[in-house]
Amino acid sequence: NTPILAPLRRGVAQAGAGAADTMDLVGPGPGDDIRKSLNQSDLQAETAMSRLTNKIKAGNYLSAATEVPSAVLEGAPALAASYFGGIPAAVAVGALTTAGPIAKRRAELDGRKEPNATDAIIGTLAGGGGNALNLAGLNRAIPGSATSVLARLGLHTAGDVGQNVVQHTAENAGTQNGTLVPDPAEVAANAVTGAA
Repeated sequence: NTPILAPLRRGVAQAGAGAADTMDLVGPGPGDDIRKSLNQSDLQAETAMSRLTNKIKAGNYLSAATEVPSAVLEGAPALAASYFGGIPAAVAVGALTTAGPIAKRRAELDGRKEPNATDAIIGTLAGGGGNALNLAGLNRAIPGSATSVLARLGLHTAGDVGQNVVQHTAENAGTQNGTLVPDPAEVAANAVTGAA
């Protein structure tokens, strides 16, 4: 349980849990099988991104900075799968790992216990599109694609923030209790991890 392996394991568990939620949209069974195969302590641990966001909200900026490396590592498994497979893989990985969680959040905000077909479609499109947007920012941030380090940094940061805004909008738009204005601390946390 090292400072590098623990966040990577949490990232794999989070991606697996997202995939399980997405499989639940198709029908019972496969999602439960995926959940059983995941390390439960990694699933139940508070994520570094959540700790980072909460510390930013509380104004504990120096303490928040200590969460950035772990937050970046938690996102690395899904990002690596997308990066090495290009935009088609980014769409597939994004849809697989976030369609279910987006659909579940939409249902929750709309006062329903289960996602409906609209939630599933919106979750799939937003998950795939948001991840592709993030990857497009990362690809532009690769040396040689932009003329300066600051330009590359800005492009990757914009990709991460863009992905967060797409997901937030998909989760909230058209629901009874949703709000279209993202949490500023969440946006800041995404900007920081994107820049990192």
